[in-house]
Amino acid sequence: MNAYSVACTLKLSSTPDEGLKVPMPAPTPSLLLVVSHLDPEADQTELQIGAMISGPAALAPGTAVSAQLSFWDDLGRIYATPGTDFKLWYDGRIVGFGTVESYVPET
Repeated sequence: MNAYSVACTLKLSSTPDEGLKVPMPAPTPSLLLVVSHLDPEADQTELQIGAMISGPAALAPGTAVSAQLSFWDDLGRIYATPGTDFKLWYDGRIVGFGTVESYVPET
């Protein structure tokens, strides 16, 4: 099975608003997605999922970009579906937000 990928829109917070301190070169696996947990019985209300973020040359504070997320874990297939909103987590804080737009066909 190939990696599961989706197209998304990312809105990165500005540096004064707790965003990244400097642009982060892409592709990068350094940011985690924080999504709402689908199981109402879960101990936590949110779940972190890792993905490779690609598309723009860099993720710059205070910008909005189109990007692609490629997941190495099958949780991406469950939680990252079109219309899903998520937070971007890095270095102990939320540095931006995103929305899954569409599936990227497997090759």
